[in-house]
Amino acid sequence: MIQARAAGLIPPEDASPTLIEAARAALGDLPRGAMVFHDLRHYYTSLLIRRGASVKVVQARLGHKSAAETLDTYSHLWPDDDRTRDAVDSVLGAVPADSLRTAHPVAA
Repeated sequence: MIQARAAGLIPPEDASPTLIEAARAALGDLPRGAMVFHDLRHYYTSLLIRRGASVKVVQARLGHKSAAETLDTYSHLWPDDDRTRDAVDSVLGAVPADSLRTAHPVAA
């Protein structure tokens, strides 16, 4: 991406809306299904997420102002599996929760 920016293929981060519109106009009509630079940004993001990057890391790499902005756009890409059970089991072992409560009944 740095080489593409240096080659003038990517507008500078502080580019004005006028400059961005001029760049889009210079592209002309792209064929249907043509990949544009922003597609590469989404692809890069999906790779980071798939490889386990945290929200904060992805936020920093994309230059988002907040993690909320990153999550609003990309939350559907993070796995929604429940890792909390695995985390607790790895510390406490796979002991059924009820056995902790009933292993030593209190005399009445």
